Amino acid sequence: MENEAGEKRMPLTRLPEKKRAKVVEITGGAHLRDKLMGMGVYAGRELLKLSCIGLRGPVVVKTGRSVVAIGYGMAGKITVEAL
Repeated sequence: MENEAGEKRMPLTRLPEKKRAKVVEITGGAHLRDKLMGMGVYAGRELLKLSCIGLRGPVVVKTGRSVVAIGYGMAGKITVEAL
């Protein structure tokens, strides 16, 4: 699975809707990583991007049995590999 540009790794914001991916890296401080880990988003975790609201709105993902909304800025710091 690749995005429109043919890349396998990309920020979560560029992953197409309804596509699965694995979190590869979170670029940000410890506070951001801790916050995302509390939501079930961490390196190695698989997720499903359900939607992105508006051009720069929250990104909604499903991780395990949880559905969470992640702010656009935070989602841009999550590098994923499309599956």
